[in-house]
Amino acid sequence: MRRIQALLLAAVVGLAGLVPSPAGAQDPTRMQQQQQQMMMMRLQEQVQQLNRVMERVSGVQQRAQQMEREMVRSMEQLQQDRMMAEQNAVRLRNQERLRSMAQSMTDGATEMHRAMAQFRHMLQDPGVGWDPDMERQMEQLREHWDAMADQMEESLQIMDRLRERLGQLTGT
Repeated sequence: MRRIQALLLAAVVGLAGLVPSPAGAQDPTRMQQQQQQMMMMRLQEQVQQLNRVMERVSGVQQRAQQMEREMVRSMEQLQQDRMMAEQNAVRLRNQERLRSMAQSMTDGATEMHRAMAQFRHMLQDPGVGWDPDMERQMEQLREHWDAMADQMEESLQIMDRLRERLGQLTGT
């Protein structure tokens, strides 16, 4: 997709040079149109990159929800076992803490996804006047969200290992 956009941009810029202009000066309107087209292409790329990050966060959200459901089932199993010795009570508290962490991850991923959706709508709004500084800030925000998605995915992996360890301790 980037290759196609680059080829299109090269074609537009190349064609602009073929149009005769008086005394070698470019038409200011044409230059402005070219700048707007380039800005639109950059904004489209930002939207595509944001969509990829949003897909990853959706995956985190789904995995966290699945983990939460599994922890609820595991907790229900422990609660059904009425012979809750002190050891089982400690295990249940630890599983509840891990389930609560999974719920927090789900909530965080959900809110992050909502924020990114609002941001995507803003990117697609033709009425927003984007200048280079705003564009840089927009890119920094997308990169920050990308890093947050990486951290959330790593956190889920750690929580999976903890869940497996708790399962080994409880025999479930």
